[in-house]
Amino acid sequence: TYLGKSRAMRLASNVPENRWDEFYVTACYLSNRTLSSSLPRGITPYEAWFGTPPSLRHLREIGSRAFVHI
Repeated sequence: TYLGKSRAMRLASNVPENRWDEFYVTACYLSNRTLSSSLPRGITPYEAWFGTPPSLRHLREIGSRAFVHI
């Protein structure tokens, strides 16, 4: 479930509990971009909807350093 995935990500990254919503959204986002056994031919939900495989190049490890560009 999304809640289980988000809880595992939060615990692995040692982030405070008040950030649980960000991990929940991330779990949903990643689930839509990974293979699903309920879809034919082993395609992702994103690919079924948009017709092209998703790009995962923009993903970063949780807790990695980020910079703000102004």
